Formats: sequence, structure tokens, C-alpha cells
Amino acid sequence: MTAAFRARSQQAITNFAGSNYGSTAFENEKRSYPRAMMDFLAGNREKAIAFLQSEDADLFR
Repeated sequence: MTAAFRARSQQAITNFAGSNYGSTAFENEKRSYPRAMMDFLAGNREKAIAFLQSEDADLFR
């Protein structure tokens, strides 16, 4: 990996870290799962894993 790419990727991870993921209702997981993954990569593993392993909000609809 080049140093420039590594710096850009770290900046993106830092930018999304700690943000609100959103919801798994309807099609919102298209936005919330990547945010949770970025937070996981930033080191907030327990919070991100709990969200990613939670049940889908539309499971019983």
C-alpha cells in the first residue's frame, strides 16, 4: 500500500468514526452498515459488532 493511499483511507475512517449508524429499517442498512464498519476499523469494535449483529428492524413486518 502506498503512503498516500494509507493516509487517505485513515482520514476516511477517522471521519466516519463515532458517527450515528442509523437504522436497519427498510433500505437504511445500505447507509448504516458501511458506517458501522468504518467505526469498527477505527477501533470501536464492541459498538459496531453489536449493531451489525442486531436483528433487522423489518424482521417481523
